[in-house]
Amino acid sequence: MSDKANYDSTAETMDAQGNIIYSENQIALAGETASFNLENDKAVLRKALFITPEAPLRGASEVIYRDNKFQSRYQDASFTSCAPGNQDWMIHAERMKLNKDTGKGIARNAWLEFKGVPALYMPYISFPMDNRRVSGLLAPNWAQTQRNGADISIPYYWNMAPNYDMTITPRYLSRRGFMIRDRFRYLTDHSNGILQGEYLPGDELLNKDRYMGSWKDSSRLTQHLSSDINLNYASDKTYFNDLNNALGVQTSSYLPTTAFVNYGRTGINVSTGIQHYQAIDRAVTETGLPYSVLPRVNMNLSHGFENLPLRLAMTNQFSSFSHNVLDNGQRVNVIPSVSLPFESTAGFFIPKFSLNYTQYQFDNIHNPLRPNDVTRTLPTFSVDTGLGFEKEIRFNSSSYTHTIEPRLFYLNVPYKDQSQIPVFDTSRLDTNFGSLFQDNRYSSYDRIQDANQVTLSLSSRLISSATGLEPVRLNLGNILYFQDRRVNMYDAYYGISDCSQLGNSRFFYNSNCYAISNPNPPQTSKVSNFIAEVGGQFTQNLSYKTGVQWDPQKNSFARGEAGFAYRNLDNEVLNVGYRYRQKDQYFAPAGISQSDISFRWPLFGEWYALGRWQYAINFDRTTESFLGLEKENCCWRFRMLARRYINGYAANTNLVVPTTLQPVMLQPETAFFVQVELKGLSGLGSSVDSFLQRNLVGYRKPIFSDE
Repeated sequence: MSDKANYDSTAETMDAQGNIIYSENQIALAGETASFNLENDKAVLRKALFITPEAPLRGASEVIYRDNKFQSRYQDASFTSCAPGNQDWMIHAERMKLNKDTGKGIARNAWLEFKGVPALYMPYISFPMDNRRVSGLLAPNWAQTQRNGADISIPYYWNMAPNYDMTITPRYLSRRGFMIRDRFRYLTDHSNGILQGEYLPGDELLNKDRYMGSWKDSSRLTQHLSSDINLNYASDKTYFNDLNNALGVQTSSYLPTTAFVNYGRTGINVSTGIQHYQAIDRAVTETGLPYSVLPRVNMNLSHGFENLPLRLAMTNQFSSFSHNVLDNGQRVNVIPSVSLPFESTAGFFIPKFSLNYTQYQFDNIHNPLRPNDVTRTLPTFSVDTGLGFEKEIRFNSSSYTHTIEPRLFYLNVPYKDQSQIPVFDTSRLDTNFGSLFQDNRYSSYDRIQDANQVTLSLSSRLISSATGLEPVRLNLGNILYFQDRRVNMYDAYYGISDCSQLGNSRFFYNSNCYAISNPNPPQTSKVSNFIAEVGGQFTQNLSYKTGVQWDPQKNSFARGEAGFAYRNLDNEVLNVGYRYRQKDQYFAPAGISQSDISFRWPLFGEWYALGRWQYAINFDRTTESFLGLEKENCCWRFRMLARRYINGYAANTNLVVPTTLQPVMLQPETAFFVQVELKGLSGLGSSVDSFLQRNLVGYRKPIFSDE
């Protein structure tokens, strides 16, 4: 469409002037003058406007060359993805090319204008025109940290094929040097995975090469056969502490390597594989490293009867444990069980009998007192029963369903001395409301608890008939013990020790001094901690949870927590919480008294404040804090974030850090980040969204974020 046009039928060309509008194949052009070659399907428009809704992009250009129905070129162009009437950011380019066939746009000699101010020059930039992946440079990331100084990386994305791609990232750390990172992803009909590695030649602070590699794969080999692989290796213990971006979080002292093949169908599940751990915490000694399991074989069988309340099951496991310092061995565990589940809408009654048979064979024994083999057989009997009552009630003209659910769980396991069995992969389970109904207070099979006890509990809920919300949810419970608990985690023959530092727990063998490891006395209390939990949801946006554990032996609170959370659809978040725990040799050797506040809250206009303050009251120490500002509208987002934190696993756990390592491991660090995110293009700056999702509970990643 135009005000006037001249058509040459011989040359099949047309010249048009005035208010030209041309639309084809998801692109619209408007200009003052235009020339069309109808034979070659080409066109030239001058002083033109353009819009590609799918990208979405809109802009202006001095000259637009339409090469064919898929490709167009632009001279002296300016474009943005902001909605009409908003030009907060604009990219000006000497030359630009849009290709609908490849879904890729390219601009050369470009510079970014933000709020009318030139912000960044880019000799080359590529960007997607639709949701297809395209090769090209991604936005640079930068940060400034105490540990590494300036931290700058420029990723290059290589779209190798529809089902695999690669991201190559050169990275410069001003205090350490240059490093390279490569990340390869693949997807096939039967598998998907990620292969990645990093290499820093000659760390300038440590004067050594540093590297890391990993391979994660999940494959469906047949309908019933699958595999899961997670292989990891780092060059040294402090690799992640030193070289993670300061927005990263170290969540473990160990780097796992696992590989398993699984077979499953109705009534049978078989898996076999390996487990290995590498220490990535400088506080972990060689003795404290978990055992490697090379291999582990699991076979679980179960069978139910259609017309009978009868269920048969058998759990089988073989594990071979290997350690450089501690005693090695193999473990075979077989647990057949039979249960009679009587269940209805009014309640349930489930008696169960199982037999735990375990055989150990030891090799590479470092302790001469260790026997060559140990066999253990223990029966377990339990009865789990409960009732459910409900009634319709009304409060202030509102209708609710009130439920009362009493439950009783009886457990009987005879005592057997297990001190000659080393602790390969077993730990004490934490105490909470759910643990009141477990048949063993230890994980895995190296310890089977002795028990003659009954759990009494009561749950109650108030459910709104109008909204389905639960404004009140209550759980009460504790365990009554009919005998002392004598099984413990200690190993009666653990290592050679310095006799001068031992009391009654020492003994001699062949003139060498040995110590009982962790010689804890039997537990003689008649009742467990009293556990009470109250939680609920006042509205769709506001919820709360509280819980306490009362220790009747010490006549004090053993644990407590309270928290309130607010959420709404505008990504407004407020979390306020507190937790307390007495000193506990298994889970809290230093005790816990910690407050935690986090938020994302509107200030004015489109500005938001966000932050977190996690404070260890008993140590008078801030373990995590950050504060930032964010502005967000329809086409861009700007964020500033300042963080002060304790780097490493010890900061977010209750581990007792050795005195010699405290100046290093508990030294606070600071970092500062700036991020600009342009809708439709890559973000400029560090990836902050993943950090906020981990540290700001309830925060949702924006749907237009490219991170």
